[in-house]
Amino acid sequence: LEKMEKKVINGFLGSLYWITRDKRLKENIDSVVYYKPSVKYTAFSHAKKNPDKRSGGALLFVEYAKGPNAYSVYFGDDFSLVEVDTDVKNGRRAMIIKNSFGNAFAPYLASHFEKLLVVD
Repeated sequence: LEKMEKKVINGFLGSLYWITRDKRLKENIDSVVYYKPSVKYTAFSHAKKNPDKRSGGALLFVEYAKGPNAYSVYFGDDFSLVEVDTDVKNGRRAMIIKNSFGNAFAPYLASHFEKLLVVD
């Protein structure tokens, strides 16, 4: 963690609040804390509606995510597939098969692998 940049997004309510609308949750607003790996990377996404089309410019962290939508800081959305090529040169590759909660885990592997495939 000491090699990563710590970031905080305040004003996060989360899924439990949006499902229940419980005022106690709204009175105890949370934040999303994340750490940006220092490696350089290039990422490509494949949208669920058109999984055969590869789009460049995908981000591991979408920094415009704010407040109640702060969890979308991880990838910005759910994609069928995200391919990540890093500047790590160790010959290692990883594939993560996940649901949306895996979005928060996947970016942290970028520091340890040359290539990541993140499958939703």
